[in-house]
Amino acid sequence: NGVSDFLKWCKDNNISMGVCTNKQEYLAVDLLKKIKIYNFFEYVAGSDTFDYCKPDPRHLTNIVEIMQGDINKCIMIGDSETDAGTAKAAGVPFILLENGYTEKKVSEIYHNHLVKDYIGIDKIVNKYLNHWYWLKYIQRVLKIIDMINHKVKVYPSKIKIHKRKQLAWKIAEIASDK
Repeated sequence: NGVSDFLKWCKDNNISMGVCTNKQEYLAVDLLKKIKIYNFFEYVAGSDTFDYCKPDPRHLTNIVEIMQGDINKCIMIGDSETDAGTAKAAGVPFILLENGYTEKKVSEIYHNHLVKDYIGIDKIVNKYLNHWYWLKYIQRVLKIIDMINHKVKVYPSKIKIHKRKQLAWKIAEIASDK
């Protein structure tokens, strides 16, 4: 449920997507083409694409690297403890789909979010996008603060780092209220 709408939403929002599966690559590609969603993905990696596969985090991190993405701005969606283990080892948030390929209870599987289907996943992803936007904004503010400090001859050694971060967060808080 909701897969098609979610894929279209991702494409409309310029969100890059790849497939990380333990099926052989050619089988995964054939399946994605058969169900007419292959063109939504920039890269497909199967169990035979690299010398390793899930739960080895390199299966995921190499895909992100090949797609020229940032692992710190990556989310994994999956339906098994193998997927969960991969995401956890790679240090990325994980959205667990209920009723996947597992005999474990969902409470026994690592996840940041639990969903029944793809309906509403866009809201979860959007929260991460907003978070990453504000982190980038705060980094810019910190650079501006550093430039101002330098121009008025106040050197970073005289300003506590945590105060600079507090100021940046306050500016971001004010900006987000508007």
